[in-house]
Order: sequence, then structure tokens, then C-alpha cells
Amino acid sequence: MNIQTLRGFRFPIRRAVLALLAASTVHADTVFTFRNGANAYTGAADVSINTQYAQYNGGNGIQWRGDPELGCYSTTGSGAYSVRYLLKFGSLSIPAGSQVVSATLAISLDSWNQSSGNITGFYLKNTWDPSSTRLGWLHRNATSDWAGPGASSAGVDTVAGKSFQVPPLRPVGPQTVTIVLDPAVVQSWINTPAGNQGFMLVNNVPGEIVRPVSTVGTQNMRPMLTVVIGTGTPAVNVTVSPATATVQAGGQQAFAAAVTGSSNTAVTWSATGGTITGVGVYTAGAAAGNFTVTATSVADPTKSATATVTVQPVQTVQVSVSPTNASLQRGQAQQFTATVSGSTNTSVTWTATGGTITATGLYTAGTTAGTFQVTAKSVADTTKNASVNVVIRPDVAVTVSPTTATLQPGQKQQFTATVSGSSNTAVTWTSTGGTVSSSGLFTAGSTAGSNFIVTATSVADSTKAASAHVTIQPAQTVQVSVSPANVTLQPGGTQQFTATVTGSSNTAVTWTATGGTISSSGLYTAGQSTGNCAVTAMSVADTSKSATAAVQISTGSSSLPPVPRQFDGSYVVVQSPVSGMHFTAPAMIRIYADPYDGGAPDPDALTVNFLLNGQSVGTFTGNGSQNGYFALTVNNLAAGTYAVTTQITTTQNHIVTSAPVTIFVDNPPSSSGPVFNLTADVVLSGAQTATYAGTASNHCAINGNGFRIRSASGFTGTLNINNCDIRGLGTASNPAIDVTVNALGSVQLTGNVFDTFGTVSLGANDQAQVVVRNNEFRENTLVPVTSLPTEYTGATLPV
Repeated sequence: MNIQTLRGFRFPIRRAVLALLAASTVHADTVFTFRNGANAYTGAADVSINTQYAQYNGGNGIQWRGDPELGCYSTTGSGAYSVRYLLKFGSLSIPAGSQVVSATLAISLDSWNQSSGNITGFYLKNTWDPSSTRLGWLHRNATSDWAGPGASSAGVDTVAGKSFQVPPLRPVGPQTVTIVLDPAVVQSWINTPAGNQGFMLVNNVPGEIVRPVSTVGTQNMRPMLTVVIGTGTPAVNVTVSPATATVQAGGQQAFAAAVTGSSNTAVTWSATGGTITGVGVYTAGAAAGNFTVTATSVADPTKSATATVTVQPVQTVQVSVSPTNASLQRGQAQQFTATVSGSTNTSVTWTATGGTITATGLYTAGTTAGTFQVTAKSVADTTKNASVNVVIRPDVAVTVSPTTATLQPGQKQQFTATVSGSSNTAVTWTSTGGTVSSSGLFTAGSTAGSNFIVTATSVADSTKAASAHVTIQPAQTVQVSVSPANVTLQPGGTQQFTATVTGSSNTAVTWTATGGTISSSGLYTAGQSTGNCAVTAMSVADTSKSATAAVQISTGSSSLPPVPRQFDGSYVVVQSPVSGMHFTAPAMIRIYADPYDGGAPDPDALTVNFLLNGQSVGTFTGNGSQNGYFALTVNNLAAGTYAVTTQITTTQNHIVTSAPVTIFVDNPPSSSGPVFNLTADVVLSGAQTATYAGTASNHCAINGNGFRIRSASGFTGTLNINNCDIRGLGTASNPAIDVTVNALGSVQLTGNVFDTFGTVSLGANDQAQVVVRNNEFRENTLVPVTSLPTEYTGATLPV
């Protein structure tokens, strides 16, 4: 039900007679208002959707409806959640075909904060059911979901490009504000009632609580929609075509006017920058510039339309020649074409240097090489011409690169020929001592020698050729080795492998691997499945030669004590890392989860889904043999803050999500200190001294790449690692530093930052000295957080 009112018309009494005579043609606009409980209207419905307690119902949160006040806010601090307010007016009793003049929404908001611009309104696009018990943060009715969490996807859940700002609120409690709505959106509700999905209010300022008075709240403060429908006589409207025109000075352009809203379609024409006839024919003046042509309605002189006219100066003769340049051999011909604008006489006179040209522009190059010109001169205006350059090339010449090559039998070498002096750069390849393809790829034969040649002969001029000299060496046997020969990694761990090729100048290899991935430089990343795998390096020079290293992928969890059951019923928790941990980008994070499905025959046979900031980064399927350590390694995390969660799906098809663990990935500190990139284990022996040092303000960097620093038996030297940022030294199964010093030797670790490292094991015998002071051992997820990073033998040492 709606309330209809009329906008009153005011006029002087002396014009009353005229008004009465015209009453049959004067109409007023109609105003429709809709508010629950007013004039028997009950079609408005609202609800608040939020994320509170979302962790208990699959992320849908809860809904509020039926209270005098609902919510539109987001909380802060521990357990923070967001609330959005949805409202729509159904059963609008506005006749089909009505035209919306304007529309407003009056809504009462309970606020005790002084704020401006904190609430934004959006027009909802997708159908949603206010009465559905399934309606919430994720679901819009019993069968459909919102495209984005909380009905937030522009153009899908909301009308793209359409929104409004709620006026500033005062800290006085309930207050009513009026919002001007987009008439086009409200018009669409009348044209297509199914598209009327109402509004959504979003609070942009966390912590500022705003409570809208609901459709069942205090009667005079309930939401009210006001729509003004226009029913008056159509206004006079004038259009001019074309809307824009370009003419030369003195030129003409015909315009036409169309008048609607009146039976009198006559117009009065006016113009600037020229003259115009009564039928709309415009004649441009002598001045160039932008001017206007206007048609004014005779029926309503207040209505007019204007077209824009650009007057260009009278064109002068211009000449152009194409192509704009040419490169020819001696005696070669080229057709040129001249284009003349600014005159109806487009004839030209051709002249040329360096050759001859016909009256139609056909140029024939002479015998002298150099740069010459072809000129076209206008017959209409002989002061106007255009010229292009013609290059007559010298004789054909051929070069071959490289000019020499040394190969082994069967080895290949790509040669390249360059031809100058001809547009035909094709060559014919020939060779001795081997074979050569049509593209210049030479394959050495089996006979050794130093006097073989590869020749490229010009196709354009077969008397021109160039050669390269090839030496073929006696055959050598290619051999390949890979180091390290065997490693043990945890799932997701990395190991740098190095290949050594002998017997060929081409030491390149092709890497392949099982159980994980390997880069072209030999960096192996273990997969998530355990087992025995292999890394293979194959010689590019001789693909029949290769070497293989053994890789064992093991979670290492079997050596860890079983995790005791933590709760009744089904659960999953993140054991490691723990909240507050810091890592350095690009970070390698190893996540350990403890899952349990109390309703399953085997409660430990589960698949755990690992998530960072709500996005899945991988899964791990295991059973009781994991002892409660379900692990996943995530590599190359960029700087930022991450919420780590894990999920399981129970045998009852319930999704259980762990409490989030917040970790921090920091940008690496800026430093211009020395950088040490390990490509193999550093093995200390004898009285050797090894020093890795920066300063307190400018650390050095040690990138371990999975290698370690260890000592050989009987080491009596010195190891100094001072003021260094140490990353990736060692693995979960191999210590980062494993050094025992004897006699008068010493080990000093001071002022260092260890990040993602294996354990540190130091031993001192006899009179050896070990100093470990002021080091920062960052939380390490190569092993569970309960594992200690450092152990000592033979002494009690300061840390």
C-alpha cells in the first residue's frame, strides 16, 4: 500500500482564469511512500549478516532479524567480526510504465560516535531471501551463495558503479537521515520488479558502532522509501544533427533540427563564425576556429540545441611520395607514387638523381653506389614538391660468423651468414670435414684435423662467398658426476646439486628429478610424499652420459614422540609455527598440524588442508605413523603478515578449522656487507682458518642453500662467524654447523642472526676455546618448534 500526494501549483489570483483554462493540460507528479505499518504496507524486510561465530558453522556467521535495532559495524581486537545491514522494500504498488523523477531513503541510525563518511550504501543485484534461515555471510538463500563474502562483489552481488554515502552522524543516539537514491536504479525496480533487491549498508570505520532502526522498530523511525513519479506533459526537446561538423573557410554544411513534445516543430537558426539560412544551411566565414550552430524551438524559446562546427583554413597544395625511401641494387627498378592534396589537379612532374625516372614515377637505379633523390613537383603549384631518398647499394658481400670453431667428433656448431649489397640475403651452405644444414648448422665428422671449412655462397651473386675454419679434435669420453651424492630432505626441503662434466668443452647439463622439482641450475625442491628419489644430470654434449644422486624424502616424524590427544571429538590444531614467529623473506615455512577425527574408524587417517590467509597452499594425507605431525613446507613467502590455519573434513562431512596462528615475514635487512653463497659443504681441516664477518651495523650474509659448515677429524684451526645473517644453512636432518675443535684451536659465533637452519653442534677438546655470544636464533620450522637449535659438548658456554 502506498501514500500518494500531489505537488501543489502556486499562481497569482489574476492568472486564475488562465490556469483554469489550461487545467486540462497541467498534471502534477505523484509521490509514493512505503513504510511498514503505514497505510497497511508490510513489504519491507531487513536483516543483519555477520561473521560472528563463523568458525563454528563453516564460515557463514550468524544473522540478526526481528529486533527493533539491527547492526552495521565491525569490531576490533581479539575475536573481531563484521556486520552488514541488508534492507529491501517489496510489493511496490507503483504502476508499470511509470517514470521515476526522484527517490529517497529515510533511515534512522542509532550512533554515539561523531563520524563522517563511515557508512557506504550499495544497491544489491542478486536475489536474497530475508526469511531464509540459511541467509548469512556466505549464503543469500537456501540454494545460492553470495559471489563474494558478505554480498560484496561489485557487478555480481551489487550493482556495478552504483553506491551512496550516508550523511554524517552525530553522537546523539537515534537520528533520521535522508539519502538521495539513484533514479535509474529505482526505475529498474519498476520496470523489472524481480530486480528489486534493495540495499546493503557497510560501515567503513572499525569500532564505530551504528545500529539501524529495523522494519519492526519504533513506527515513526522505521525505514521509509519515497518515489516521485512524473505524469506531466512531456517537455519540449530539441536535437540538432549532425552534432559536430568540420568545414573549410567558405564551405557549407547542412544541419537538421528535430523537435519533440510539441506539434509546432519550427525552429529559429543562429550561428557563430559564419551565416546560416532559415532551413539550416551553414556557410563558414573566413576565420578558422570552433563555432556553434543553434536551433531554438518556436513553441518554447527556452528550449534549444547546439552543434559544434570546426572551421579549418583553406588548404594549400601538399605533395607526398611513397614509398618514403628505397634501397636498390644497380639497375634495379622501383615504382614511386605521388599524392597531391589541396587541389583538384593532382598531376606531378618527376625528376631524379642517380638514375632515370619515367613520367609515371618508375625509377631505374644507375651504376654508381650512393644516396640519391626522387622528387615529385605539383603541376598546380610548382612551389610545392616532395622528395625521398634512394640508396643504390654496392656489390654483394658475404661474411660468416663465427670465423673459427673447435669441435669434437659429432659436436654441432651454428654458423650465421650476413649478406650486404642485396635485398636477397639467402645463402647456400657447403662444408668439408662434416655436414652442414641449409640453416648453417654444422655437425663435425669423425676425422680429426685443422683444415676444414664451412662456406656460405650468396644466392643473389654466386661469385660472392665467405668461409669459416673448423678444427676437429680427437674424440674424448664425456663423464658426469653429481655432488652431493646422497641427501636426506624433509617434504618441501631444498638442496643445491652441482654437476661436473669432463671430456667436453660443453659442460652444460640437463637436470631431471623424481619425487620433487629441480631448476635448470640444479636446485632441488622435495615434494610432499616420502620415499627414495633421484636427481640426474645428463650431459648436453653427450646425452648418453649422466650421473645420479640419491635423495631420501622423510618427514622425520617417526623419531618424534606421539602427540597426545588434545580434545574430545574431532579437531585439528597448528603445532608449529606458533603465533608471533618472525621469518625473513623469501621465507620457507614448515607447518606441522595435529588432526583427529573422533568419529572415524581410524581417527588419524586424514587429509589436512593447509591455508595461509584463508587460501589453500597444499594438503598432506597421512595416518597414525605421523605421530600427530602432519607437515607441509611452503617456500618463497613474500614479506607480510600471515594467518596460518588448517582444516579437516570429518567422516560426518563436517569441516573443522583450527584456530589461526599469526606469523610475520620480514623484509631482509639492507646491507652492503660481503655475501657468501655456499655451493658445497665447507669442510674445515688441519689448522685452517675460516672467517665470515661483517660489522654490527652492516652484516654479512651467508646463504647456505642447504649445505653446512663441518669439521674433519683432528681440526685444530679457527672458525670465526661474526655479525652475519645466516639463512638456509643445513637441513632438518643435517646440522647447520657441526664443528669439533682440538688443541689450541677456537670457534667464535657472535652477533649473528640464524634464520631457517639446521641444528648447531659445537665441541671443544683439550685447550680449545668456543665462544657463542649475542646470537639470535630465529624460530626454526625445519623441525618442530620444540627442538632446541644448539647443543654443546665438552664445555658450558655463554650464549
